[in-house]
Amino acid sequence: MNVWGQKNKNLQGGKMVEQRHPGGRPPKITKEIYRFVVQKSEEGLSPKEINALLREKYGIRLGATTIYRVKKGEYPEPNV
Repeated sequence: MNVWGQKNKNLQGGKMVEQRHPGGRPPKITKEIYRFVVQKSEEGLSPKEINALLREKYGIRLGATTIYRVKKGEYPEPNV
């Protein structure tokens, strides 16, 4: 189903194939923010300190869990 609740179908190989909307939430952070968090965590800053810098420089706030995941390499580097 598309955004308006209608089914979009294409004829493919003689049968109807339903198109799917790409799922998942778009990433909140860009490559620049990702690298900033990695750099500051390598400098030994705490998530609270990193958040203060992020709010100052970019106007956003990340959760402590997201910062820990970036630090450990568990958060995928964004392609944006």
